Formats: sequence, C-alpha cells, structure tokens
Amino acid sequence: MDKRRAARIRTPFYLAVDGIDAAPVLRQGNISASGLYVELPAPVGDAGSVEWLDLSSVDHVHKLHVMAHVIRTIAFNDISNGTGYGVALEFMPDSDSAEDELQAFVAYVLARKLSSAALRQVRPSSPPSIERLRASGRTAPTPVQTIEVDASWPFEEGESIEVLIRAPKSGNWVRCETKVERVHPITSRELPLFKNRLSVHATSEGQGGGIPLTENDLEDWMSKFLQAPERSTAESRGHLSGALSRIKLPAILSLLEMDRMTGELSLTSSTDDVVVFLEEGRVIDAMGRSANDARGILLNVFSWNDGSFRFEAKTIDRADVLATTTMALLLDLARETDERHYAAETAAASANESLSNESGVE
Repeated sequence: MDKRRAARIRTPFYLAVDGIDAAPVLRQGNISASGLYVELPAPVGDAGSVEWLDLSSVDHVHKLHVMAHVIRTIAFNDISNGTGYGVALEFMPDSDSAEDELQAFVAYVLARKLSSAALRQVRPSSPPSIERLRASGRTAPTPVQTIEVDASWPFEEGESIEVLIRAPKSGNWVRCETKVERVHPITSRELPLFKNRLSVHATSEGQGGGIPLTENDLEDWMSKFLQAPERSTAESRGHLSGALSRIKLPAILSLLEMDRMTGELSLTSSTDDVVVFLEEGRVIDAMGRSANDARGILLNVFSWNDGSFRFEAKTIDRADVLATTTMALLLDLARETDERHYAAETAAASANESLSNESGVE
C-alpha cells in the first residue's frame, strides 16, 4: 500500500490516460500535489506502470500533460457503481517547468473546489481569533465539510470520532470533530474495504501547535496540507515499467536524471534487449546486441516504435564510458537521429531520381 505524503481533496476534473482514453472524461477523484486517486471502469496497469495523463479543470481553463506511475490498483464490485477499479497514481514531472505546471494546476483545481458556494455558506463570517480559541477552549467552525476514510473495517454510523490531521513539513496538527455519516462497503478482490464518510463539525488546535481557523485564511489553512512534499523517489520509484509506444526513451531518461536515480533500465523489443546503466541520474553505459558501443546501442533504441521498459533501483558497479550528462547525451542522440533520417531521405530521393532518369533513357 502506498504511503500518502500529501492530503488529497475530492473534486471533479477531466482525465484521459494516453493510449487508453480517446478523450478526457469527467471524473470525481481525490487529487493533491503528489498524485491522485480515481475510480475507472478498466484497469490502467500494474503497480509501477508509467503512463501519460491528460488532465483538465472542469472549466477547461487549466490543462496538464504529466507522467504518473501506478501506486495501487484495487478491483471492486458494489451495488452503486458496479464493477470498477480504484487507481492511485503518483505524479512524475520530468522537469522543473513540468513541476511548476503541475503545482499551478493542482492549486487552481483545489481553489475552485474550496471557493465553491457550498463552502462559502459554511464558512463563518467572523471566526474566533487564535487568542479567543486558546482562552475559551472552544473550537472553530471549519470550511471542510466531509472527510472520507478508506479502512478495512466499517465505522459505526452516527458515531462521533475525533480526527487528527498533520500538516507536512510544519508538523502542526488540526483536530477535527466529526460524526460518521455513511459507511459504503466495497467488495475488493484483494481485501475487505469500507469507505467511511465523516461530516466535520468543527476544528481546533491539535498536537504540536495546531492550525486554528482565522478570518481570511481558508486557502492558507488548506495549503498547509496541499504543499508538495519532498519526494521520496528511492522508495516510490524503485520499480517502474511501461510501454515505449506511450513513454519514449528521452522522457524516461529525463525523469531518472531529474530524480538522480541509480540502477538499471531494461529495454525490450522484437529486435533487441538493452540494459542502460545509470548513476545518480547520469547514463554511464549501455549493453545490447545491436552495436558494440553504448552510444550506438542508445542511438538504435531511439528508432524503436514499440517495446517495453523496466527500471530497477540498485547499486551499480560499472565504469562511466560516456562521460557526459544525460541531457547532453539526449541532445547528441537526437541530432544524430535527425542526421540519419536526413541521410536516408536523401539516399531515397537520389535513388528515385536515378530510376526516373533510367526510365527516360529507355
């Protein structure tokens, strides 16, 4: 099971998985700065599978194209939704600009959610100040209406439950007074699962200092839970896999360079099996049957239209025969690939011209 490192808020958004969905479909799911959880009618892939996602806000103002890998998939069959699959994905932005676009998208989607009319109605016009809260011991009304908790046991409807939520980085806590509103059983092939919906009545300071609500801090209050966490790439991305028809080699290597990953990237097609060795995100060597040198092997992989890849994080004991950065290597390989294509097109045009001339002579 994945270790969630950022709070997720349930909200609508459009989602399409490249190679599976023809166009984005409006979904209800949980989204945060680190990933999303959504229920789909068909499975996306096994744990570790890497996919391109196309996301759009409901009003289509913000759109996002980002890589993500499957953390967990659970098959379910319930009365309300029928057969489906709950899929948890972790975002994998492959550059700093992609990371910025991701954070802007999530902030926009959640801002729309938090500024909806329903939330404005439950927000108090003059919430108690921090000093008044501490003096009276009272709790503050909260802008959050519900919390959903997935558990392997059912809560008791009507039961009052105190929920403590810790904000990442700051270590502060918020104490929520809740009541169990609904228990929704989900039949899973892997384990019993219950979706317990809690209605939130009030919040107050919790352990370690807490974050009580003040007059104009709705977005600040929630942002404590929505900040992008420090990514534990070694743990969550130690095993990645996917189809090269969807995720091209440059995107894979750029991602591994950004996360400074060390290990072996195995590439398989009908023509060759290649192993690429990486140290701290840098490609240091490659092994395959199509060429005698690492650069030649990688150049051939650039021409693959299909195949599969699998990355495994591990210690590498191998000499650096390329002596360059991954970005510089990718630029060189792209240039050489273009030169190959140009040479092939020139040769083909020359051959056609020769045939035309021979036909004219006859």
